[in-house]
Amino acid sequence: MIKFSYSKIKNSEELNQKNIRKSKIKIFLLIVGVLFFLGCEKRKYQEVDPDVWALVDMSKKGNIYETDISIIEDNYYKFDFGYIQDKETLLREIEEARRLSLELSNYITVFKILGLYGSEHAVVRAGSKIILKLTITPYQVQEEDYLYRKGDDYNLYTKFYAQKEKPFEVIMDLSKYGYISTCMANDNSGDISKNKKIVAVWLKKGMDYHIKLESLNDVLELKKIRTHLIIEPDYRSK
Repeated sequence: MIKFSYSKIKNSEELNQKNIRKSKIKIFLLIVGVLFFLGCEKRKYQEVDPDVWALVDMSKKGNIYETDISIIEDNYYKFDFGYIQDKETLLREIEEARRLSLELSNYITVFKILGLYGSEHAVVRAGSKIILKLTITPYQVQEEDYLYRKGDDYNLYTKFYAQKEKPFEVIMDLSKYGYISTCMANDNSGDISKNKKIVAVWLKKGMDYHIKLESLNDVLELKKIRTHLIIEPDYRSK
């Protein structure tokens, strides 16, 4: 009887050890699976680090550009519309304008599309009427309001507006105000980009967003240049 009881206890302990080992293996595999899943999810979208440049065609009403982004830092992010004319055409037009004694802003293709504006976005010569609708849709639940500043707010230090509705939507007429920055195009072309801000919006770290840019009118002259949607941190808005 004693020998039988001992054997039974021993078998019971071995069974418990096997069950523990199986449980540990299951937990390990679960953790690996979760980490793998999270890793795939993180690589699913473009990370705004430091910026996103996307070639877009907004020359025709109804044209749409869509993408997904992942936010890796709490910040205001600006959504700019970049106007780019290739160097060769730009230099040729500059030479022609000087030869004909014409104002560059009235002759150069990209400047005519951009328009000419004075202080506080006062219109000197309106640019092409480009009406864009930007929609930002969160994939996760976002309880906070969207804090934002529109591109025609000339004062960088004015207070931000709040929008409760989700997704976030804004419609801007880019002919109403001037460009805010000049930079080298981020496409290895060596061309110069003139950028008008559509909006700056506070976006949360760890959130994924669907971005949709839509043209609300025909702008055939945009076929003469390249245009980009630029998404990057707006540190000046902090």
